Amino acid sequence: MTILRQPQLSTVAAASCWLLFVAACCLPAFRLEGRPEPEPAIGLLLIGWLGLFQLLDGQIDALGWLANPFFLMSTLLTLARSYRPALASAAVAVAFALTSFLIREMMVNEAGHTRPVVGYGAGFWLWQAAIGLCLLAPAVLLAMQHYRAAEKPTLLEFDAELPLRS
Repeated sequence: MTILRQPQLSTVAAASCWLLFVAACCLPAFRLEGRPEPEPAIGLLLIGWLGLFQLLDGQIDALGWLANPFFLMSTLLTLARSYRPALASAAVAVAFALTSFLIREMMVNEAGHTRPVVGYGAGFWLWQAAIGLCLLAPAVLLAMQHYRAAEKPTLLEFDAELPLRS
């Protein structure tokens, strides 16, 4: 007979973040003017790093993609129960992800043609939710860790409760 262990909260938190992230990748991210099909989120994830070259021209549209490596780092740190660094990494991920709201047009082909963004798809919102959860999870787990540490009596408190020997 095998006994199943209860999963750690850090594992559940990281898995929840990744569940949202994977679901986001399966859905459309942006709706572009003049295109009947919305842009798939998985495509943006796979080739979004190429947009970082636009930073050399002073365009900040691709900064949002940088949230993905910080998301990865935050979830791995959450799994390792390093909540403070996970929180810092997630804060950077959220900051980068919020720059995605500044995107007004997207490149649609290798010739550099662009189309205006006319809406956000469900994949965009789930991606934002995944990154928001990756900030919330280590914050809650860190607070729980501090709460549990405050509940444990210190050695001095424990000694004070013992009767003195005569």
